[in-house]
Amino acid sequence: MLALTTDVSDPEAVERLADSAVDAFGSLHVAVNNAGIVNGGNSWELSLEEWHRVIDVNLWGVIHGIRSFVPRILASGEEGHVVNTGSLASVMAIPGLGPYTVAKHGVLGLSDVLRAELQEAGAPVGVSIVLPGNIRTGLNPAGTLTAEQVAANVVDAIRRGRPYAYTDLDAANDVEGRLRAIIGARADVIV
Repeated sequence: MLALTTDVSDPEAVERLADSAVDAFGSLHVAVNNAGIVNGGNSWELSLEEWHRVIDVNLWGVIHGIRSFVPRILASGEEGHVVNTGSLASVMAIPGLGPYTVAKHGVLGLSDVLRAELQEAGAPVGVSIVLPGNIRTGLNPAGTLTAEQVAANVVDAIRRGRPYAYTDLDAANDVEGRLRAIIGARADVIV
């Protein structure tokens, strides 16, 4: 086991982490981009510093992870997998969490693009995004799912090559409603 503290908003720090992982284990097959912070407030009232702080960790951290770890996974010449941690906020808007929601929507899009790019390249590397919602943690003792249940979902996604590890059935109707509204918003008249 290798445990290192890393500032994921710093691309050089993530590069050093990736080098350390390869040095410790010889090659890399699975990378999990799992860092996140949150702040609250109305989008128009949050300072630019607050916006940058959240987006630098939650979105740029995943970008730095992909840029550092995917080339090393590909270099192994073997099967691999990238897991990016999104959120329920990746698929629905959560009022008061503007920077977090923006970043997590970005992680969803980035995960989908990375998966398509790796498939197009013929690389044996899968990509999954975890979309956790109401998880029971020390910060949220009333959560409906345990961390162990989420972890089992993620491991299953890796093993079966599932692109999404969605966890929050309590919000499924809201997410489906949003997608139906998007699809239903098409114009029937071409201008």
